[in-house]
Amino acid sequence: MNLIKKKLIYRKRKDPYSIPLSSIKEGINNFRNFIIFKGEKKFNIFDRTCDHSGGKLLTNNVTKEVICPLHGWKLNPKTGEYTNVKLKKKSIDYKVSDGMLRFFLENKYPVINESKKNFKLEIKFINHACLIIKTDFIKFAIDPWVLGPAFLGGWWLKKRSPFSSFEELNECDFIYISHNHPDHLHDLTLQKIDSKITYIFPNFKNKSVENYLRALGKKKLIGIDFGFEYYFKDKNTKICAFKSGDFRDDSGLFFNIGNFSSVLAVDSNSLNFLNLPKKITLLASSFAGGASGFPVCFDNYNENEKIEIIKRNNKSLIARNKQLIASTGPKYYMPYAGFFSEKADRDKDIKRINKKIKIQDYEKILDKTKINILNLEKNQIFRFDGKNLINKERTNKYMDEMSVENYIDFQKKSFNTYNEKKIREYFENSNFRSNLKIFISLTDDQFKKNYQSFLVDFTTPKTKVEFLKIDTLFDKDLKSKDYNIIYFKIRNDSFTKLIEDMLPWEDLLIGFQTRIKRFPDIYNVDFWYHFTNIYVKKTRKSSITQCNYCIRVMQSLNVPSKNL
Repeated sequence: MNLIKKKLIYRKRKDPYSIPLSSIKEGINNFRNFIIFKGEKKFNIFDRTCDHSGGKLLTNNVTKEVICPLHGWKLNPKTGEYTNVKLKKKSIDYKVSDGMLRFFLENKYPVINESKKNFKLEIKFINHACLIIKTDFIKFAIDPWVLGPAFLGGWWLKKRSPFSSFEELNECDFIYISHNHPDHLHDLTLQKIDSKITYIFPNFKNKSVENYLRALGKKKLIGIDFGFEYYFKDKNTKICAFKSGDFRDDSGLFFNIGNFSSVLAVDSNSLNFLNLPKKITLLASSFAGGASGFPVCFDNYNENEKIEIIKRNNKSLIARNKQLIASTGPKYYMPYAGFFSEKADRDKDIKRINKKIKIQDYEKILDKTKINILNLEKNQIFRFDGKNLINKERTNKYMDEMSVENYIDFQKKSFNTYNEKKIREYFENSNFRSNLKIFISLTDDQFKKNYQSFLVDFTTPKTKVEFLKIDTLFDKDLKSKDYNIIYFKIRNDSFTKLIEDMLPWEDLLIGFQTRIKRFPDIYNVDFWYHFTNIYVKKTRKSSITQCNYCIRVMQSLNVPSKNL
């Protein structure tokens, strides 16, 4: 596949900012486009653009370091020096007057030159986050999840996929994979796609997508870099990967065909820090919410508290999508990447309270604007002539699939026996130390019948695993102020699969396979980071942030979750 690579061109403008001095704390203060460091005698103000490849400088909640996630450049905001390269970042001039910190910041957005040609183009919705884009000269897809469950059997496709799904995917010139969460890089689906298909993916630093594709036996792989546009010679098509505005390995895809341009934001938080192409034809983004184990899997909250947190998180997602819409100015908006459901009978209580946002809610929000909503509940095929929608159709024929309960029964039969030796070795080999003890009870589907309980102590020089005769916490542990406690109830088959396949612990949480109680009720970020990003099989590295939500919205390091 002949790709021509060209560095993105950004258009710049200077915007004035006035920040109340009373709102600026000592040390690092993070804003969307800039960082303010308040020292003893002066302020240092820096834009969040890394001086290396134009990535976005982010403050790590764990280490408090300011790092660019693209190549690991670290900025010391106290001095303006990069700590791992010999370069100093230019600070922004400012004035202090009337109790305000005032300065100008140079903002930018990418400019991708479009052709003025009109081409006929079809967009077909397959399922969840999978779209197929087709013209007379190119055909490609994004994030195919066509059948089967994701997240250890917690997520299921809301509706069946079209009968022709695999035929369509096998005709593609390439498939783009945005990130490696299993509802986007779905191993069962990809195993059924022809090995000759080319896969294009972002060049994440830890190769999280590339490694998994190679493990699935995929040979034709093309990694693309952030900060560049790629032109398909003789295909009248450009693509560009944009990084999510956080530390996650997540991305969105921009494509341009003739005068048609589109941003597929997928699950990304603050995609490219909202520095995105303007006046595009189509914006598509996740819309439904409910894609997290918090708060539904946490027993520190009663049901009413969980419902209120879910409502608040859904409002945050709507606000995020309104920002995306304002940043791109699309002619059409497609809510997608939210068509999953908690279909398993064992998760019916989760489904009852984990209310999701409907497409109709976005129709009401955008009712008085000129933006047209493409409702995938009503139609699944959309045909364009250049920038204009000329036809839309329903999909009428769907695939048959194994029942939900048959899938779960198969997983239970495959992972029905816990092994004390494997459990002990799994934790003892983790190389994790913390002021944390975890109690784990392996249970039935309803988290009631206990098969085995054990304590894992990470406070000692060498991790200790103690198997218990009773399913309880000890009073001395609950009263301790020297260490934190997490009490897990985990479905036996899901835990057994987790340790045998070295999967990320976030799969348990996102897939509703556990119930958690924390003492104190704080987010133990070091545990989740280690057992999701570090101590996992290389082919399934992931991120501690759940789809659709920024970690700073839901849970914050060392802050009780009820106060968020």
